[in-house]
Amino acid sequence: MFPTEPVPEKIGTYQVVKYVGHNGSADVYIARAEGPFGFTRNVNLKMVRCALEDDARFAEELAREAAICARLNHPSVVRMFDFFEYERRLVLVLEQVDGSGLDRLLAHLGRRKQRLGDGAIFYLGGQIAAALAHAHASTDEDGNLSPVIHRDIKPDNVAISWDGQARLAGFGLGKILGRTPDSVAGTIKGTPGYMSPEQTRGERATVRSDVYGFGVLLWSLLGNKEPPTDGARPQPLGELRPDLPRELVAAIDAAMEPSPDRRRITCAELAQWLAKLVKPDAGREELRQKVLWLRSTRGPQTQSRTDLPKVSQPARRRQAIQAMRTTSRRMSSFPAPPSSRRPGPATGRPLSELSRTMEMQVPAMPSERPPRSGSPTVRP
Repeated sequence: MFPTEPVPEKIGTYQVVKYVGHNGSADVYIARAEGPFGFTRNVNLKMVRCALEDDARFAEELAREAAICARLNHPSVVRMFDFFEYERRLVLVLEQVDGSGLDRLLAHLGRRKQRLGDGAIFYLGGQIAAALAHAHASTDEDGNLSPVIHRDIKPDNVAISWDGQARLAGFGLGKILGRTPDSVAGTIKGTPGYMSPEQTRGERATVRSDVYGFGVLLWSLLGNKEPPTDGARPQPLGELRPDLPRELVAAIDAAMEPSPDRRRITCAELAQWLAKLVKPDAGREELRQKVLWLRSTRGPQTQSRTDLPKVSQPARRRQAIQAMRTTSRRMSSFPAPPSSRRPGPATGRPLSELSRTMEMQVPAMPSERPPRSGSPTVRP
């Protein structure tokens, strides 16, 4: 991937190391912060591709991401270091995780007919659930609850450092509940397969939308399958993994409840469930061994670029758009609770086929439910 213009040597006070690619409306660079006595630290820079006066929408999107990152202070969330203007362009400075993205690790395992162990999954899941619980408990300047919604939970947005620490990234599609304007009716933001049913209908996302996405992530990791993107309901986890504790399966089923009104489990509760299943040191060590194995077999070039959703191929994008339309029709009325589900066909695909972030406009259809109005009070 090549830049549309010459790569600058410096952006602000940061020395540019290399151009990584573009993430929608922003160019992304690896850069180095330098200081006294030989201090250096590598960071990721996201710089809006056009000047502020050319198109304010792109600047507003990056400013929204910066506002979200500034609210979060958790060891399992990628940190923001700076946000500034450079030559009439906004620049967001983010932590560069020295490690691998979960998507790359899963792809590497899949090519070798291997999978991530349950202990590593429980530990990683607990870290991400805790990060989401922290975001959902965010407050404003006056101390009032003002949750941050991620809206794009998937392996591409999970970074794993070489020491086995998992971090949540990719808040580019995020929103602050009650402050960020709702999407235009019919606009779908998220990733096919991982987004909640209400997101596929273009309705208002809440903390319960993140709960669904996280439930699908756990289902995918434990079932060793990619979630279906054609609107079909995922095969029950209890059928894929009858060896798992029934309480855990029930918790994941509750997280994947199609109706947001009946999806009452929280990410904080899921984090507590996962913490009971594995000792932190053991789970982290298992995850660390996997990423170190990845580094030894692929080399150090696998440094995380989890904040860079990949560009979909045209054919895959057309298929995803059609899937979204199908899902909107199917989900126009809420289905029965998970306890009454009938087993469906195995529609999952290998985890090596990675999902892609989609943001598209879907024409309204007569069978679609109208978007919700108002600001419902949701307590995580």
